[in-house]
Amino acid sequence: MAKMGFEIHYIIQIHAILLIIYSQSTGEHNGPCFKELPPSVVERHLKISRHLPLCLLYRRSGEGSELENKLCQFWKKRDRKSSYSHWEVGAYAANVAHNLLPQLELPRALPTLRCHLGHAQPFEFSYKPKYKYFKRWFEKLAEFHSDQLQEATVSAVGDVINKHQLVVVGFSDETSHYDMENLLFEVRNKFEGIKVLFVHPHSLEARSLVRKCGNPETPAIVIVKNDSESLNPKVIKTISMGFFAYEQIGLTLMAQSTSAMQITKENIKQHLLQPSTASLPALVLFYAPWSNTSLQYMYAFQKTMQDLTDLNARIQFGLVDFKEQPHRNKPNLIKQTPLYERPTPDAISRFLEKMNLKVLINDKIREMYKPYVQLDAFQICEQFEGPIGTMCSSLHHNQTEHTPRIYKVHKRKIVKKSLKSKHKVGWDWHTKFGSETVEKKMKKVNDIPVVTSEVWSEVIEKSHAPLHPYISGEMWRGEVTKVTLVIFIIADCKSCTSNMNTFAELQKAVKFIDGGSAYLANCTSDPSICEQHEITGFPTLVAFRGIGWLAQDQCVSHKSSKRAQHVRMDYHGVLLVPSVMEWFSSVSTTAVKNKGHAQMFHFSMPEDVYLVGQLAPKNSQFLPFIPKKRSGYFYPYECFRLACEQLYGRSGCYTQYSDEIPPREFEDLNQDMVVTKVMLYRKDGVKASIMELGYTLHSRLEKEKNSKMHQFHTSHRYEIPQSLKCEENHAVCTDLIVSYAEDHARLPVTRMTTAAFHSKNSIVANTNLPILVALVDDENGREDSKFLKSLTRAASELYQDIVVVTVNVNDHSAWASHFVPKDYKVQAMNTAGTPSMYVYPRLCLIQWQDHHHAAFYPPPSDAARGPTKFTKTNIVQFVRQVLRDMSSQMVETEHF
Repeated sequence: MAKMGFEIHYIIQIHAILLIIYSQSTGEHNGPCFKELPPSVVERHLKISRHLPLCLLYRRSGEGSELENKLCQFWKKRDRKSSYSHWEVGAYAANVAHNLLPQLELPRALPTLRCHLGHAQPFEFSYKPKYKYFKRWFEKLAEFHSDQLQEATVSAVGDVINKHQLVVVGFSDETSHYDMENLLFEVRNKFEGIKVLFVHPHSLEARSLVRKCGNPETPAIVIVKNDSESLNPKVIKTISMGFFAYEQIGLTLMAQSTSAMQITKENIKQHLLQPSTASLPALVLFYAPWSNTSLQYMYAFQKTMQDLTDLNARIQFGLVDFKEQPHRNKPNLIKQTPLYERPTPDAISRFLEKMNLKVLINDKIREMYKPYVQLDAFQICEQFEGPIGTMCSSLHHNQTEHTPRIYKVHKRKIVKKSLKSKHKVGWDWHTKFGSETVEKKMKKVNDIPVVTSEVWSEVIEKSHAPLHPYISGEMWRGEVTKVTLVIFIIADCKSCTSNMNTFAELQKAVKFIDGGSAYLANCTSDPSICEQHEITGFPTLVAFRGIGWLAQDQCVSHKSSKRAQHVRMDYHGVLLVPSVMEWFSSVSTTAVKNKGHAQMFHFSMPEDVYLVGQLAPKNSQFLPFIPKKRSGYFYPYECFRLACEQLYGRSGCYTQYSDEIPPREFEDLNQDMVVTKVMLYRKDGVKASIMELGYTLHSRLEKEKNSKMHQFHTSHRYEIPQSLKCEENHAVCTDLIVSYAEDHARLPVTRMTTAAFHSKNSIVANTNLPILVALVDDENGREDSKFLKSLTRAASELYQDIVVVTVNVNDHSAWASHFVPKDYKVQAMNTAGTPSMYVYPRLCLIQWQDHHHAAFYPPPSDAARGPTKFTKTNIVQFVRQVLRDMSSQMVETEHF
């Protein structure tokens, strides 16, 4: 016994020594590597991150990790010649309260690696911490970052001047950094052949460049021209940042790049009063940089000059900058006739005709210059005064924004009413869509309104949410999502009775979420309401996202009107107010997230499938001509949002401002928007265009044949006329967006969440196929893991037979623990170590309607023997065996 006791003591000592050695090596291996940056340093780096990107490892203070260790190894071995090698990399203590910065949104989990490139949203690393994935991620970021403006240096300016006639150089201070770069982006995109350089305030060569460009007072834009007579570039214009900075830059660039004479008081005699040129008429544009219409005049002037030059007209062209050549009261030396409207080709034609002036064309006298011979209704339009002078209709061909519009007045016929109206004439939006009048008639239990089948449509399907405690009724017409929580109860239900106080707290709490409301539904007094929604357990909490109030006539077809006027999500969790409210908040988020001007990094998006709608202001002058002056011609944002509400839980939805329209047109946040393009993206890299302004729907669908989109999707057939465009029938277009997203939303392997799984509108609910649930952790749930690769190959082969989903047990631990045989939790409590059914990965084959039975792989008996090897063959064999006889293979489980 003494010897045995000595052996046990000796073994314990060895284990203790091994444990100390292991813990020390682990601590050294995964200890902190990067220095923690204080908030002041981080804030300073964020300001210049658009030019010197900042990568932060968000972690707990002083705590190392595998991610940091692998990142540290990569950063030491990185290619020093790569464009990202000089980026700032450091750590940030996200768990320290005084470190919090308002411009930093902390990640949900620690540690997390994010890179800030000067955009509104940082880019997050979501791959396995390996050298090849770090290298690939940083290279993609560097490629994305290189597309931004070139950093100005003394040598760069010299090289660019030798290759380009005109160069725009922007100097900014810290306060105007973002606005300056956006302005220069706009200039670069608009004017071809113009090189744009940017000098940020922390540039090492900023002082040298300021001296070289004439010592401008920052922030300023300097336009430099290649001077052939001098070795040094010539500064021709210095423009201060202001409201009309873009117009001034555009005027200067167009004036310098045109062939028209630059007339000044010094050269006017040479250009206009010499005998050789005095006999030729001259068209001279006087402009002022401070006028907001000068740029449009310049566009029209260039169009006319181009037309007359193409005709070899004997006429001169000149430009006078009124700011540089101020007016003086002197006698007129030149016979002149002012033209007080934009010098468009048609305006010049009518002007010459009115003044009986003749223009020589090819040395022959022509009575009158007429660019179009006769006015054709298809040649001029009311957008003639737009940015590029398009021509479509004679009615508005020469109007400016200052021209008063004259509308024909139609007298309205007054019909005498024989009966007096029983209703009030006036009503506001919330009076029509609010629920206060409905709730007054409803019975209450414990101060909670009870919804019945008689008022179900008014309360749920049209989602008449009550007034928010702090927001007036006018606020509901915006992006508020109407969500109703219905608590189904029944008589003789002890759990229902004991939780009535909880339900009362919930009814008050949901009102503080925009659009939220709560009701009871009594299945004893009104059994039809529960039969209709297949409620079998009590109490049951269900959230309904009402979309009836969004259903505008122009967006809804006969087909879509038959759809349910709500999206349903069931709650599966403990009946505690914090838990229910956390779930309710997650299902109350808006269906459409606006990304604005931000560049979407598609490989980092959280959803497997999502739609992106491109927005444009409804009244933008850059939109094409509207046929027959139909005011609601373009596809409205409201229809796109209705489609996204119908797809809630199955597809993500985003909007993005069109890059074909200047950012200044989006400054009014309250203006109406239209959708010019809708794209569908999938996690497997496949994308497709569903609709695009100006193209037929059929032409967009034809592209699917030439893409990988058709490999994994539900078979479909869309009955759409060959020549129909989205803007010609909004309802059909909305149906197509919904149907197309539904048909292509299911990937071979789909990531699943609790909310999506328990939604009646989820992807798995609409297939009526068995579901193979793969319970995975962070390690084997990665795209490059052997398990997920084997699962994907098996899922591709079984695509038409089952639906394959993955559930991350780290994100949904409580829900994942229910995928076990019944009463297994009791057995697990008496098990030493980790219970075998809580070792992952693991497979469960279930039916979506049955939440109490499943077939397991490995089986519960085999799981206890040790690790299981997952291959494509094993997975396919398991599924085929269960599908042959599901009744005998299924075992009773906990309620999941």
